[in-house]
Amino acid sequence: MTHDEDVNKCWVVDFTSGVPDSEGVALIDESDWLCEDSEGKVAAVAIMPVSDDRGEHIELYDSGATCHISPYKSNFALYTVLDPPVYLNTANQQRFPAVGMGTLAIHAPNGGTTSPITLTDVLHMPAIGYTLVSLGALDKKGYRTSIGGRNLKLFTLGGERITCIPQSTHSLYCTTHLGESAHAIETISVMELHHCMGHIAPASACTLVKKNLVTGIKLDPDSQEAQCDACIFVCATRKPVPKMHAGPQAQRFGEEVHMDMWGPSPITSKCGCHYFITFTDDATHYTVTYLLHTKAEALSVYKTFEAWALTQQHCAAIKVLRSDCSSEYLSDAFDQHLKSAGTARRLTVHDTPQLNGMAEWLNRTLVEHIWAFTHTSGLPKFLWGEALRHMTWLKNHMATQALDSLMPHQALLRRAPNLSGLQRWGTTVWVHDADGSKLDAHAQEGCWLGFDTELHAHRVYFSATCNVTAE
Repeated sequence: MTHDEDVNKCWVVDFTSGVPDSEGVALIDESDWLCEDSEGKVAAVAIMPVSDDRGEHIELYDSGATCHISPYKSNFALYTVLDPPVYLNTANQQRFPAVGMGTLAIHAPNGGTTSPITLTDVLHMPAIGYTLVSLGALDKKGYRTSIGGRNLKLFTLGGERITCIPQSTHSLYCTTHLGESAHAIETISVMELHHCMGHIAPASACTLVKKNLVTGIKLDPDSQEAQCDACIFVCATRKPVPKMHAGPQAQRFGEEVHMDMWGPSPITSKCGCHYFITFTDDATHYTVTYLLHTKAEALSVYKTFEAWALTQQHCAAIKVLRSDCSSEYLSDAFDQHLKSAGTARRLTVHDTPQLNGMAEWLNRTLVEHIWAFTHTSGLPKFLWGEALRHMTWLKNHMATQALDSLMPHQALLRRAPNLSGLQRWGTTVWVHDADGSKLDAHAQEGCWLGFDTELHAHRVYFSATCNVTAE
């Protein structure tokens, strides 16, 4: 490592050991090799720069590099900033800065398993594309290398094999690690996250990202909270409903379930429904919604919810069902079903919906967000059923004060939700279309309406045909 006085007093590293075989390597241009020494020996390969946040990380095992290099800062366990930075010079006068140094743990393939290898004194160079693993540096640490039969093998000093890497089609020894999400992680602003999360409070949306409660999203640290016209529009006539809770909160799923119905809607939904009904568990605050054509379907959808809760083993039985005194809940058939299931009924006093505050507040919140969705997107109001489906999904993925900032999804399923792939409701998307002739367009324009959790797909509205499909 030498000091170059002619390059702004920065450190310059010259690699002079080893000559990697460049024949047949179509992915690397000759202009991207590092500078040669007086004997014409090539030091290493300069990999073209990529983003550190992409979906895969690649490790290239190089016999010519004299030290380990990596662009993935998030993978460093120990990290020290280099000031001034260390520079590498290329033959075309490009200069790549190493801005930090630290310890990096990699997972190398070893047959059907992987073996952890800890690399020390690794240079962090954001401008390169791959992690370069120096075989020379590993040799100094006591590892032994064996190349033969189109395989690279590493052994400990005691002779134990820790990795076996097959040769690629370009005669390289490299490994690829896919990211945890198939979607590229994009940096978004506070207000864009506010829109994507269904217009929840910007501070609450930021908390989910900053506390690592969700994955797949990176927040722009320079973005600021701003006024949201949609929130002003839907909250202009808002009248708060007092929330009252009778007795202590339930501790397990199914101990108490809150039920309430909304409707009739002045506009028929895409599937011909005028009502929706919500079931919210008191312990986890997890909500399930159903669309109804008439009020008479209340018992049928309750049986569906009950079967789902028991089949998914969320509970052994629903102990208490809380609702208001609406006639759709007081039929003889409904009473008989609850008695046979051993479920106790808790009814509110007439004309006091506040006593069923959780369900009443939820229905009002869902409807307000449906207004926000249709207002900002400009989509037809008959898509309110699709907006309800997506808002219910978002509600289950939002932190709530009643659970000490825990999310209903996390309280029920014991894992943090992944928000990768989340879009603003109604945003324009392009869907691949294989139909048509060779001269026809191979994509159709649609509007994103949310996730289809059963099919693990996206729900898309096509205005040309007025159809909603899972893609």
